[in-house]
Amino acid sequence: MNEKSCCVVDAQGFYCAYVLVQTDGDKQTVVGYTLQAGEVLVGSDTTPDRKQHAGGAGFVKPRWDEDAAAWIEGATAEELAAWEAEHPAPELPEPSDNLEERVAALEQAQAEIWSAQAAAIREGVNSVD
Repeated sequence: MNEKSCCVVDAQGFYCAYVLVQTDGDKQTVVGYTLQAGEVLVGSDTTPDRKQHAGGAGFVKPRWDEDAAAWIEGATAEELAAWEAEHPAPELPEPSDNLEERVAALEQAQAEIWSAQAAAIREGVNSVD
């Protein structure tokens, strides 16, 4: 028996979950997740990058493009604008000549980014936006 990780997408190709799949010959068993009506496993073995804030890299509403075998943005221009208004880019501190102040400011910015990332994971994993 072999194991691999796969992404689950709904009937429109939107990302739903990242799951472990056990394979035994032609038989595939999804571990710890029940595929819902219309959901399928896709060939991507990595989750799509989720956008953390306005101007950041990644997707707000990742959709699998079967023809390109790649993730694309599935959100409309209006959905993107609304999402970015709710998730502004973090304000970066003004540069300082004092090394200790610079380190403290960078640590604070990093903590804010990690907090936002943790919230996105809690809110976004195994759910359809």
